[in-house]
Amino acid sequence: MRIKWVLTFLLVAISFGLFAQEPSATKLLFNGLSLGVGPFSFSSGISSVTTFQKLAPQSELLKMNLKEFNSSYYYDELHSNTITGGYAHFNIVGKDRPEALFSRSFRIGIAYADQSTYFNSYNRIETFTIDTVTSNTTGIQYPIDSTASQSLSMNYNQSQLYVDAAYLLQTGECNRFSLFGGLGAAVGLTIDAFTTVYLSDNFSYAANTPQLFQPQDEDYNYKEEVFKNKVGVSFIASIPLGVDFRIGQNRSFWKNSHLCFEIRPSLYVNQIPEVETELTTAVISMFSYRFQFR
Repeated sequence: MRIKWVLTFLLVAISFGLFAQEPSATKLLFNGLSLGVGPFSFSSGISSVTTFQKLAPQSELLKMNLKEFNSSYYYDELHSNTITGGYAHFNIVGKDRPEALFSRSFRIGIAYADQSTYFNSYNRIETFTIDTVTSNTTGIQYPIDSTASQSLSMNYNQSQLYVDAAYLLQTGECNRFSLFGGLGAAVGLTIDAFTTVYLSDNFSYAANTPQLFQPQDEDYNYKEEVFKNKVGVSFIASIPLGVDFRIGQNRSFWKNSHLCFEIRPSLYVNQIPEVETELTTAVISMFSYRFQFR
């Protein structure tokens, strides 16, 4: 919780600092296009079967008695998914002082994230003897052991589309290497959301003899339920921090080509209508290629 308050304070402080530098008369000059991809990691609460009963109340599989099952896997706090984005870049042209340390720009684009927000799994394994076999030579009886395993898994998936914008300050834009940072915000819509519940049953048996035997028989059953969920909205407030590398210095194409890496500590608001609206921390890392028009 302390991290959320620190990020909130930094966002407010930076926003005041950035906009305090704005001159009274500015305009935007189109400067380039970029395409980026990277991990989108965020913390979230632990999901349980109760969470999924809210997401899929019509599920028959979730009505199973799980008293003898073990919870085998949690997404406890950290979820990591992929985000991709395409952006247009604009120089902010105004009454910059010659001694200004930073050039100013505005970036806006569309970003897409497909993420598994909740996941959980319950299973049980039972071993027992179902019969015996008798050796024709020794008369010794050997048990036929059986293993029955059952697994109930559940997953909630969201596909989100964002309008993503940022106000950036950059040092030494004409240099081979430069640093940039600023303030960003993204408003998103969940364009698709669904819950999947699946049950697998596996039953196998083999004679427990001194010789090595593969299972003589094996039965496998699989059931799956898929439920459509309501769409929601989301919001990301971030502090983009990154480094820009100009690929070439002579030829025009390479001189205008840039490789960038940035990291965005963020506050992430995600609305899941059937469950709750979560306010949590997130980190977006993005590798991108930018072509600069001169």
